[in-house]
Amino acid sequence: MKKHLEAHSRFLHEYGSDGYMIIAAYEEACGVRQDGRYADWFGDLGLFEASGNEEATYEKLCERYAAGLKYLGIIREQAEAVCCAFVSSQLAEHIREEMDKSAADSGYMPKSVLSKRHVFELTAEQLAVDAEMDVDCDIGQEITAHLETWFDVDKKFGLDITDEDGTWLNLYAKYNPFADTLRLECEISRDNGSVYFDYEPTPAEARLIKDMIAEKIMQVHGQMPQEFCSGFSQDEKSVYVYINTADSSMEQSEKRKRLKAYCAEKGYWKGGSVSISVPMYRCGTEFRCMIDYCRIRGISKILVDSMQDIGNTPDEVTKTIDALCSRGFTVEAAKSQQVFAAQNEEANLTMGGLT
Repeated sequence: MKKHLEAHSRFLHEYGSDGYMIIAAYEEACGVRQDGRYADWFGDLGLFEASGNEEATYEKLCERYAAGLKYLGIIREQAEAVCCAFVSSQLAEHIREEMDKSAADSGYMPKSVLSKRHVFELTAEQLAVDAEMDVDCDIGQEITAHLETWFDVDKKFGLDITDEDGTWLNLYAKYNPFADTLRLECEISRDNGSVYFDYEPTPAEARLIKDMIAEKIMQVHGQMPQEFCSGFSQDEKSVYVYINTADSSMEQSEKRKRLKAYCAEKGYWKGGSVSISVPMYRCGTEFRCMIDYCRIRGISKILVDSMQDIGNTPDEVTKTIDALCSRGFTVEAAKSQQVFAAQNEEANLTMGGLT
């Protein structure tokens, strides 16, 4: 079998015909010449298949597919819903519009084509605001609130995860009461990691969620949202939370509950966090990013649930803790309530990408 046919076979197995529809829409939007396309499309018949272009490789197919997803403003999990809801010419037009906006503004984030669907609006009966909220540690003006979802998330967000074992959706509201802005961040959490996407609420949904957050803050703290933000400060109780997600969904849920309760008990404020499917010792460049993030924001305490979040072996745990403590950090484990303070000797990690 020729290499380009092997590439198409692999891509089709991985992404299905929807993948070719998205590639075709992207190529149409970009004005790719017919002899340079990787997907043939027959819009009237709804057929999308591999072209005869022998230059195609699996990597090149994936690149165009990823570019199509980017300018459609969606993630892979939403591709099927998008391809069912829109015809190819509509997808191409949306990609073209979002590419033009991105070219004019380097900071522009493409909007989701799913916002053009007609789907139910969220109501107060379908949402509940968690009493535990965070405020960003950069300028102290954005409130993060977890929203309980009592509605069909598949239908609302164009997904198909409800019947997927070990998978659930977390919905977070990012509300700036000073600028009166709101965005919704969705996390699809699985046993092997998480993927994220944003949902742009309708004006009515945005107003509802802002009011619900304000009401919860008044109930719990007796404050208005702006007062609540002002009450947070970057002090010695600000912590960075590292979560190793290489556990079952039930264990992850228990871990997050334990960390949340521990922070509340100790009066800690989560100044930053990361969830990644490897222990800290093996997280590569994320280790340096964590250190830089904390130093910029004056955070000196790293909080984990247990030693399994740090390393797979006692030696990995010791090396990682030594490396952090030698850089002025305190490491704290919630489950065992162990605290590791700064050491005098400098320690380096040479494995797993950590130095």
